[in-house]
Amino acid sequence: MSKIDLNSSEYDGSIIFNGGTAGVVENVKVEVSKKTAEDADNYPDFRLRFVSQNGAGIDKGFYYLDENAENFARRLIGLGSELKHIWGVVLGADVKLPEFDTHKEMLEGVFGKFNEAIASSPDNLYRITVDYGTNDRPQQYLRIQYYPPYIESMEVRKEESRLGLRNNARVTAFVPDNKDETYDEVHTKPADAGAWK
Repeated sequence: MSKIDLNSSEYDGSIIFNGGTAGVVENVKVEVSKKTAEDADNYPDFRLRFVSQNGAGIDKGFYYLDENAENFARRLIGLGSELKHIWGVVLGADVKLPEFDTHKEMLEGVFGKFNEAIASSPDNLYRITVDYGTNDRPQQYLRIQYYPPYIESMEVRKEESRLGLRNNARVTAFVPDNKDETYDEVHTKPADAGAWK
């Protein structure tokens, strides 16, 4: 066994994406991955990983849809819109999308093309938008903005960029209140807590 050198950067801990700051992030690389047999059951079927210049990463997961779900048709439109947005950025708006027979075929086909395009141009850089959710759905951790547009090529001039935080986007992390056991006991089990008799 070699010596353990705690001065090594491998012991620095994880780097926080964009220093934890919400907004537009420039000069980001994109990687594509597909779920493997070793991954947990709840792991995304496909994943876009956005990596900043300092090596910090943030993921956006994509899942096969449940065809029996009541909102399947609406979710299919949402997923298709998102994939079409990314397709236009990664492959080019002039590259025609193929037709697919199923949503599974769509995800596999589109992510296969993303993977090919990114692998053939690994130095391409992108601009993305990250936030802490919305005022209605606050998030504890930084995430890729939920609805497109949230990615564009760095070849788009900054003054022509369509990216930006939405009006209801949160720029600070949601921090849950500390749990107050005494308060909770008094208000959920007043008889047991002796508050009221």
